[in-house]
Amino acid sequence: MYEAMILTGQIPHDGIQAILDANPDFAQWYKERAKSRF
Repeated sequence: MYEAMILTGQIPHDGIQAILDANPDFAQWYKERAKSRF
């Protein structure tokens, strides 16, 4: 859910950290996803 919002620009990139802080499970997934992307 968040990923689509980030990719479509609904969440500014500087807002991602606040989401990660508030959602540890999503943060874990996001970090794994970022590793595979870069």
